[in-house]
Amino acid sequence: MIKKQKKQIMEKLMDFSYGLIPLRSLNTPMIVEKIIIPEGTISLFETERCYINTFKKPDFADVKKLYGNKNVRKYLGGIRDEASIIGVLQSMLNSSDNAFYWVIREKQTDNFIGLVYLKPHHEGVFLEVSYQLLPVWWGRGYATETVPPIIHFASN
Repeated sequence: MIKKQKKQIMEKLMDFSYGLIPLRSLNTPMIVEKIIIPEGTISLFETERCYINTFKKPDFADVKKLYGNKNVRKYLGGIRDEASIIGVLQSMLNSSDNAFYWVIREKQTDNFIGLVYLKPHHEGVFLEVSYQLLPVWWGRGYATETVPPIIHFASN
């Protein structure tokens, strides 16, 4: 089922923060320097400026900042209340085999940048890549840098 979904990604559309773009129109070169699969994690990606690690419980406080930020959540249903945020974070930790959540951190400082994820779209037929970045990191090319490795992961 997952392989079928991955193939469909290449043939159909992907969701980039609710802006559908044909995957074939992405001419961005892969920025992946290497893909590492440490024991006990789904995967770890490294780009020129970032580490993209599997979401884990110690990341709760950082990821919670995204769900409480009005600018980040403007087109994503608005700010979530505390109980809802905890529920979302728990479901991310216990996600299905076809949903993946990664935390993006700056290499030089280990500062939290945001979250990128791959999961079934609303109808469950296609996979979508989505991301949320803290506003301080907007406009610096971090989404452009961190989404291609996830697309590469999904299509391989």
